[in-house]
Amino acid sequence: MRDFSEPGIGNERQSMDVSELMAPASVSVKLTTTVTEAAKLMRDTSASCLVVTNGGNIEGVISESDMVIGCMANGHIPWQCTVERHMAPQDQVIASDTQIGDASLMVIDGELEYLPVVDEGKLAGILESVSVFGAIDSEMDNAPAWN
Repeated sequence: MRDFSEPGIGNERQSMDVSELMAPASVSVKLTTTVTEAAKLMRDTSASCLVVTNGGNIEGVISESDMVIGCMANGHIPWQCTVERHMAPQDQVIASDTQIGDASLMVIDGELEYLPVVDEGKLAGILESVSVFGAIDSEMDNAPAWN
């Protein structure tokens, strides 16, 4: 028989927060960075996206698909285009101690693929929607069955 009196067992499920899913130390670039420079930086750091900043403020996020579909597939010249032209504008950030349920609402409502994580005014990492949905799926798989 399971003992449900201990915290974290049974009905007292521990809630996950953003810090457990985010990719730490996200890489950032300036608005004026070319798509070619950004692609090389992504290759060299194995980043799935880059946070685009202007004077320390987060302006957007650029991903591989933004570069390929937004720039190259449209016939633009990547070494002449800046990330500002092809980034996804970003006006939302999240703190690392935010609960995943709240983060999932932000991701879904904002239709966001990536969400910058900011702690004490500094970029702390990036939260990917695929990680959020994976965590939710895992939680649902581990949830008790309703009879």
